[in-house]
Order: sequence, then C-alpha cells, then structure tokens
Amino acid sequence: MSRPTKCRWIAYGLSVFVAWTSLYLLASCKPKTKPTAPAATSVPTVDTARIRLQNQADASRSAAERATKASNSTVTNYDRDTKTYDSIRVDLR
Repeated sequence: MSRPTKCRWIAYGLSVFVAWTSLYLLASCKPKTKPTAPAATSVPTVDTARIRLQNQADASRSAAERATKASNSTVTNYDRDTKTYDSIRVDLR
C-alpha cells in the first residue's frame, strides 16, 4: 500500500470511530422528563340551605358582637375619662 492510501484508511477509520462514538454518546443521553403535577383531588362539599343559613347567622352574630363590644368600650372609655376629668381639683389661690 502506498503512503496516501494508508493515510486515507486511517482517516476513514478515525471518522467511523468518531461517528460511532458520537452516536453512542447521543443515544445514551436521555431527555429530561418534565415533572408531573400531582393529580388534582376535589373535596366534595355539601352546601345545603340549612348550612348557608347557619353560616349567615354566625356571621351576623359575630358582626353584632363586634359592634356591641366597640360601642361598650367607647362608653367605658368615655365614662372613665369623665370620672378622671371630674376628679381633678384645682386650687386657685
């Protein structure tokens, strides 16, 4: 074999080796899988008229309690401040 023919065979062999190696490496790389979201679970709720009315009554009761508490604290604060003001004695001599 002549020298150029040997060089060609070596180049062909190397190119085939590189091609097979690159195919092997590309085939061994697996694509990344997307994370799957957990399955959505629904919670069955029973919404009857009785429960709705009960919830409305609870909301109204708590609103009334808050209003009563706020008005009582205002009256209490006013009474306390009035007593404090009335108890001040000033001696003008």
